Parts: sequence; C-alpha cells; structure tokens
Amino acid sequence: MSPKQLFYSYSHKDEDLREELEEHLSLLRNEKIISEWHDRRIIAGGEWADEIDQNLENAEIILLLISSSFNASNYCYKKEMKRALELHNSRQAVVIPVILRDCDWHSAPYGKLQALPKDGKAITGSGWHSTDKAFKDVARGIREAAQTITTVKTKIFDVPFKENPVFTGRKKELNELRKRLTSGGRTALTQAIRGLGGIGKTQIAARYAYKYQTEYEFVFWVQLTDEEKREQTDPLLLLLNSYVGYCEKLSIPFDETEAETAIPAFKNWLEQHHNWLLIFDNADQPNSLERFLPLQSQGHILLTSRASVFDKLQILEPIEVDKLPLDQATAFLIKRVARELNDSEQTFARKLAKELDRLPLALEQAGAYLHNKKASTFENYLRRYSESKLTLLEKQGPIFGKYSESVETTWLINFQEIEEKEELQASADVLRFCAFLAPDSIPVELITQGAHYLSESIQHFFEETGNDVSDLLQPLFNYSLIQMVPGKNEFSIHRLVQEVMKSRIDSQDEQSIWQERVVNCVNEIYPWPEHGNWQVCRSLAPQGMVANDYIKQSRIESENSGSLSCKQANLFSHVGEYKEAEPLYLQAIEISRTVLGENHPEFATSLNNLADLYRSQGRYEEAETLHQQAMEIRRTVLGENHPSFASSLNNLAVLYANQGRYEEAETLYRQAMEIRRTVLGENHPFFATSLNNLAHLYQSQGRYEEAEPLHQQDMEISRTVLGENHPEFATSLNNLAHLYQSQGRYEEAETLYRQAMEIRRTVLGENHPEFATSLNNLAGLYVNQGRYEEAETLYRQAIEILKSTVGLDNPNTKTVRENYQICIEAKEGNN
Repeated sequence: MSPKQLFYSYSHKDEDLREELEEHLSLLRNEKIISEWHDRRIIAGGEWADEIDQNLENAEIILLLISSSFNASNYCYKKEMKRALELHNSRQAVVIPVILRDCDWHSAPYGKLQALPKDGKAITGSGWHSTDKAFKDVARGIREAAQTITTVKTKIFDVPFKENPVFTGRKKELNELRKRLTSGGRTALTQAIRGLGGIGKTQIAARYAYKYQTEYEFVFWVQLTDEEKREQTDPLLLLLNSYVGYCEKLSIPFDETEAETAIPAFKNWLEQHHNWLLIFDNADQPNSLERFLPLQSQGHILLTSRASVFDKLQILEPIEVDKLPLDQATAFLIKRVARELNDSEQTFARKLAKELDRLPLALEQAGAYLHNKKASTFENYLRRYSESKLTLLEKQGPIFGKYSESVETTWLINFQEIEEKEELQASADVLRFCAFLAPDSIPVELITQGAHYLSESIQHFFEETGNDVSDLLQPLFNYSLIQMVPGKNEFSIHRLVQEVMKSRIDSQDEQSIWQERVVNCVNEIYPWPEHGNWQVCRSLAPQGMVANDYIKQSRIESENSGSLSCKQANLFSHVGEYKEAEPLYLQAIEISRTVLGENHPEFATSLNNLADLYRSQGRYEEAETLHQQAMEIRRTVLGENHPSFASSLNNLAVLYANQGRYEEAETLYRQAMEIRRTVLGENHPFFATSLNNLAHLYQSQGRYEEAEPLHQQDMEISRTVLGENHPEFATSLNNLAHLYQSQGRYEEAETLYRQAMEIRRTVLGENHPEFATSLNNLAGLYVNQGRYEEAETLYRQAIEILKSTVGLDNPNTKTVRENYQICIEAKEGNN
C-alpha cells in the first residue's frame, strides 16, 4: 500500500516546532504510512507558489500547524487553509489542525474539526508535562487518521500539466460543457469536444478539469498520443497502460500477468463509484474507445478529438470548437507577451491576431516569440509574417498550453494520414486545391462543376458511378481540416492549413497550375451578372478576388481569365462600384487582345463594357472613342446587319443622349431599332429595348405623345415574351409610370408604380435594390403631390435596403438620400 501524502501548512515562525513534529512522525515515515512535504523541500530556482499549490492538491492528509503566527499569516490563513478546507469538504483530503501554541482558534473556520493533541490542548501549553508527550499524542492521532483513510477512496487529480496562465475566453464552450455533463445528475454522460488541430480542445478540457476539480473526487486523464513516439505507438496500448496505472493507484485487483484484465477491472470500478471525470485526450479514433467505457456509471466522460462522428459512443452533437473571437485572440496575444503596449501596438496585435486567423496554437507560437524577443514589436512581426508566413511562425514552438507540435507539424501529420491512403488521393487533391481559394464560404459547386479542370484523381473520382462529393469531403471533415457551413452547400478551411499545404508545393510551376485551376473553376460557376443573380455573384466575390489576384500575379491569360475579369467588372459596374470595375475591365481588354486579337468580336465587347463604365462616370470623350472602336470592329467582322452591330449603335446613341446630342442619338436609335426589327423580329426583348430607349429620348425632349406609344409597345412585348411576373416587365411599367408622372397624370402613374413594385417584391424580394428603386419612384410621385409623410417613409425604407445591399457609397444610394433630403426640405417649407 502506498504511503499517504502529508502536507504541512505552517508559519515559518513555528519552524522549530514543525521540525520537532517531523521527528516524532519518523516511525510513520519509515513504516511507509506517510510521505511528507513542506515548503523547505523546494529546490533553489523552483517556482515556490506552483510547487506549494501542486503538493497541496496532491495531499491526502493536511496538517494545519496552529498558532497566533499561523492565524496572522495571510498566505497560511487565507490561501492554504481555505483550499485545504475545500479539499476536506469534498472528501479529497483529511485536514487535521495541530495546536502548537495557545491562541484563539475555536471560532476559526477550522475550529469545527477534530484537533490534535487530545482535547485541543496546545503542545507548548501547561496541559502537558512535556512537549514529547504532546507530540506523541499527535503522532498517535495521525497514525489513526492515516489508517482510517485507507478505506476512503484516494483522491486523484491526474491532469498532466499545470493550469495555463494565459488561457483566454472559451466561456461559452465551458458553460455548454458543464451544462451537458450535469444535465443528467449522477448518470454518466459522455461528451466530445471536436475541432481542428491547434484550435485549443485540450486546453478547454484542462481548463474544465481545473475549474471544477472540487466537484470531482477523481479526475483521470488518458493521453491517446505518445508525443515522443507518435508514429510508433498504438492508441489502444496507451489506453491499456493508463487503465493498468489507475488500477494500481486505486488498489483495484486485476491479474498483473494479464494486462488486459485491467480493462474490466477499471470499468467495474467506474460503474460502482461516482464523482469522477474521465478525459480521453486526442481520441481521434473514437470508435476504438467503446470497449473501454463503463456501461453504467455515475461519472462524467469527456473526449477531445479531430473526428466528426461519435455515434457509437451515443454522442450525436459534439461541442464544436471554432477559432477564438477576434477580441479574445487579441487579448490572448497581449496577455502572452506580458508587456505594456501603447495604442499603436495594440492595433498591430489585433491585426496579427486576425492574420493568424485566431488559431490558439499559432497565437501561442507568435506570442512566445515576441515574449522571448523583447526588442521585437507586433508591428515588426506582422510585417515579417506577411513576407515569410510559416517560416517566421515556425521559429518558435509553443510553450504554454501543452501543445506537443507546432502549427506546421500538427497539420502535416493530419494530412499525411490522408495522403498515405491510395483511396483518398482525390480528397488530398481537394485540400491542395482549397489551399489556393478564399478560406471562407467555399461553394461545393467549385468542385462538382469545375471537376473537369481539376486533377486526374478528382476527375476519376466523379467518373466512378455512385460517388458523391460528400464522399470526397468527408475524410477532410473527419480530420477537421475543413469545416462544413451548417445549412449551406459550403465549407471553410483555416488560413494556416492553407499555408501548410502551400508549403508542401515545391515549385512555382506547380503553384501556377493550382492557381489557374482556381481561375477556371471560379469562372465556371460565376454567372453573367443580371437582375436576379446579383446576390449570387456577390457571394462569389471572395473567390473572384482571389482568382483575380492569381490572374495578375501569374499573368494567366486565357478565355476563362478574360471572361471572369469581365463578369466581375460587370457586377461592380452594375452596383456603382466603378473604381473596382475599371481595372478589371482594362484587364479583360488586355487578355482578350492577347488571346483573341483586336479583330475578334469578344475584344469589341470588352471595349464596349469599358465604354459603358466611362459613360456612367460622365467620362464621355473616353467612352465615345471606345464605343466607336468597338462599332468599327463589329462592322468589319460581323457586318452592319448583325445584332451586335445594332448594340454598338444603341450604346453610342445612349451616350449622345446623355450629352444632349439628341439628333445624333435619334438617328442611331432608329438605325439600331430597324436592324433588330429585321434580324430579330418585333417580339424580341432587344427590339423592346430599342423602343424604350427611343421613348426615353422623346421624353427627355418633352415629346410625350410620341414617347407614350413606344413605352406601351415596349410593355406589351415584355408582357408577351417574358410574362407579367418578370423584372423586365416591371421595368416597362415603371418607365411608362415615369412618363405619366412627367405629364402630371398622377393617378395613372401611381397605379403603374405600385404594380411594378409588387412584381419586384414577389420576384426579387424586399431586400433587393430594384425593389428599393420602386420605393424611391413612388416616393418621388408623392412628393410631387405634396404627400410628404408617405414619401418620407418610403425613402427611409429604400435607403435601408440600399445600405444593406450595395452600400452607402453607391450612386443609387446617394441619389435616394438626396431625394429624401429634398422631401424633408419641401415638407418643412410647406409647414
């Protein structure tokens, strides 16, 4: 039987008496009944507070050596005694007050405990003939106590590392874990904490164990990875060794010649006892635990794991651990470097936390580096990290947090387990592909619809019958290398996982191959921007931006890269983000010039798109030059009876109309309309567009009678071809309403505006810019009628929609806000 751990809590002013007591307990020590510890056992250079705390926690018998000096000591009385009584009350230790010198002690918190010597008479008091007799009585009492607690369960707190002094945040996860584990009372509950390597799962488990250690008599910790021999050690062997060790600690009988017998023995003990916590750390193969778990028990079981499925352990919803919130990640970095920071450095700390994607392991590595390099600053580290990424991060391994590996090693181990399996090569290639994407909200369609642009292994995967993309992604999810987005056909990957994957690609040529694959796949799923799909295009913007960076960096010149540049530019132009649109249009022109040549119709289209942008910005001379150049290419290559040549005529006419060059505009409008009538017919939407444009021109000139039949004809074509529930039909209604408003025919205008608004509400939804346009138009009509309060409500609603969809800097938003201000001023002027 192992000796009971005995801890002395005393004032150094009573050190002589403590030494004398030690002499009287020497027989108990020699008989291995007790093993003592006091603070004089701390070796030079040791962290005395930590060592005291650790030995106090491990003690089974705690002696409080009472005197006036003890009561006057803040450390003895307020810290050691307080914790000792907590351990006593939770039956994790036995506390015995030993009265050394006469003092007032009966009303103290320890006064309710049975004290030694007999009757609580002080050892140095007059109640004893000699101090030897008093010490003999104390030794007798301690012997009895030690023998008595042999029948009481031995307290175990087996967390293999100290509490992390810089642990930050995770309150939500800890509260949820506590809630789940205690929801069944004394019935054993099994919970799992899952997440990416380096996300802090082990730290949460350790924090929980320390935070609630007084609630448990036993805290068992089973480590399922051997950090020194990770590749050679079977987790089942580590499990077995842990169970053998706990059987020995608890004196649980088992056949020592057959280690396997420790499994049922320890399980049986767990089933018969309560108030225990059993933690399996790094349980990445959770199904293997099934035979090690008790069937019925009264304790709590907690797993940390990269795995995603725990059904065999009856865990349907593991606790997902995500990256630290940015505020907490920043607070961790600042706490970790342990230095005063000015406002500027705090700002750079926040930027670094964001750059490291809020991963606790990466934050620990960066923080440890900065703590050791006192002369280095967050600003310098951030600048160097942006240049060298993993190279700088890997210069300092983690210190706090019991992380066994660095960021790079942690994830390479995970990836290699996938890469080594031949049947998972396609999954490995998907992870390589994802390394070059924007990390968040990755659409699954990039892989399914773009598979023909990806590696042979991925193409082969989809060619096999019965294979689903979920089979491709599941191995990556199982290792927490990607995270699925709940309720969406999307997933995400951590930025540092991407950096680790990129570090494994040796040549620039291979990187360029993956970059071009990104461009091809993004172009494949990126639709041509038009009414009804703007939100889809916006959701793809992060992937589009990454692809565009590759186009510029690697000079990717292909039909796909030109097409993608043009699509993105078109979206920005439509929503009024002209600064973003122009460089993309210019890029598309150059790619088209290189790939297709200057006499290709697509090159003319690129010129035309940029000209439209310049027209929207009022840069009329630049726009006219480009429109005429595009028109001449189409005239030469396609001929004057081609719809594309008609489009060039129409576009140039729009420009002239904006400049007030009405006669030139009318000639071109009519010429375009006749070509469209001849080639496409009068029921084609393009012919309807010509009618609408000419009607607008007449309306601008006050030629209302000529404009009205054209608007009506445009509306009827839209109704016939597209139907009454199409956004273009709503636009036709809106245009005719605007004409009626200009003529003062307010009732007719209101009817049409409302009809157009309802179509847009039904088809596009109330959070669409076109619905906001309807609100703005109807509000403008109300202002004309002096119905200011109704107009004010509509303007406010329109502004909120535009603010949330296209932003405050969008030209349409600015126009509506100006209209709203005019309404307010008109209302005040009439009061």
